Amino acid sequence: MKSISQADMIRFVKRKIIHRFGLPKTLTCDNGLVFSGGEVSQFTQEYGMTITFSMPYYAQGNGQAEASNKVIKVNLSKVIDDNPRFWAKMLSEVRWAFKTSKRTTTGTTPYALTFGYDAILPMEVTMKSLWVARQYEMSPSQYKDSLMAELDDLDEEHLLALDRVQAQKAKVAKAYNKMVRPKAFAELNLVLKAVLPIGHKDPKFGKWSPTWEGPFMVHQVLKGGVYRLRTLDGQV
Repeated sequence: MKSISQADMIRFVKRKIIHRFGLPKTLTCDNGLVFSGGEVSQFTQEYGMTITFSMPYYAQGNGQAEASNKVIKVNLSKVIDDNPRFWAKMLSEVRWAFKTSKRTTTGTTPYALTFGYDAILPMEVTMKSLWVARQYEMSPSQYKDSLMAELDDLDEEHLLALDRVQAQKAKVAKAYNKMVRPKAFAELNLVLKAVLPIGHKDPKFGKWSPTWEGPFMVHQVLKGGVYRLRTLDGQV
């Protein structure tokens, strides 16, 4: 993806959004905290707009990119042991293998979840696998009908993959919850409070941002494990 400067961002908003649709109240940006200050901040304040950051679409913000890169790095290291200098030439093949390999959590491949059917590997064409042989026997109309049927089933595949992911997460959560030790607090106890939302990063500190803040003192114990806190200066 091509990088974009703050000035380019402002020009885009003026031409493509304000001139066509009017002045928005909120701008949602999926480029993380790149546009959290500077010219963009002055621009939004001048026009009375609020800028927010869409974390689900910013892979670096929720760790998806790091997780994928870790898997790709591990797989890449297996094929470049003899020639580490040629890792760039093997990267595309490793990424292709990553996209066409089944995941335990979803029960299918990322390629199939995107296009509705699995990719045909070059080896399958060379060896004339049963899957490829059956496709050669189809007429153009039969092949088209079969392809459309698979596309119709894509939504169902998405739902099945979602069910598998949720079941896998529930299984992992159950295993972790067995190790959790509940702890209750009483009034006047000193506690730390998690920085919300979880994973939020202060632009000043980046990845070194603290995950806890405080200490605070428990001011009042409410039902359901809820507490009202106050600072050491007495502010509730």
